Amino acid sequence: MTLQKKSIEMRNSGNDFDYTYFRDALIQRVMGTNCDLDWQPWLPTAFFINGEYKDMLNIRSRTNEDHIYTFYNGEEDIDMFENWGELKEGTWDNFNNLKKFFNEDGHTFDEFNTLMDCGEFANLMIMNLFYDNKDFPGNNIVNWRPRSEGGRWRWIAKDTDFGLGLYDAPYNYKTFNWLYDNDFDPDRAWANKPEHTR
Repeated sequence: MTLQKKSIEMRNSGNDFDYTYFRDALIQRVMGTNCDLDWQPWLPTAFFINGEYKDMLNIRSRTNEDHIYTFYNGEEDIDMFENWGELKEGTWDNFNNLKKFFNEDGHTFDEFNTLMDCGEFANLMIMNLFYDNKDFPGNNIVNWRPRSEGGRWRWIAKDTDFGLGLYDAPYNYKTFNWLYDNDFDPDRAWANKPEHTR
C-alpha cells in the first residue's frame, strides 16, 4: 500500500503511550483486515532526532479527506464530519438531512441503508463495543460520503486506545448499559450523550 505524504502522521498511541503503544493499532487492524471497515493502517517506527533514539512512535493514516483520496482511488468530492458536528470537507446539506432522518421514527432498515452503509456502521459499533472503547461515540467518530448521486455515509475507525481495559477498566464492564444510559457511569457520561447514541 502506498500512502500520500500528506495523509500520514506520527502518533504516540494517544492515551496508551504509557502502556502498550499499540492498543489502538491492534484493535483497528484486527477489525479492519477482517470486515468492511475504513481504518487507519499502522506501522511501528523507531523515532530519532539528530541520530538520538527518542521513542517508539506509530506511522498512521490520518482520518481526513486525504485518507479517502488514498484509499478510494482519488475520490475528492466528499462531505466529511468529525464528532457529529465538525465539518472537515464539503457542506452541511446531506449531513443535516441524515440527522433529521435518524431523529424521526418509523423508518425501515432499507431506508437507512440507502443513506448510510449500515453494514459498515454495524462493524464500527461492534468494534468499539466489543473492545470496550468508551471514548466513543461522542468523540473519535469520523463519517464521510461521496458527493455523488446515491453516495452513502461511511465511517472511519479512529482512536480506539481507550479499549482493551485501558486504565484498569474491568473486563466485565456493562458496555451496553453504558451505551443506552447516560446516567450509568458519571465518569464516562461525556461520551454517550443521547445525541451521540441516537
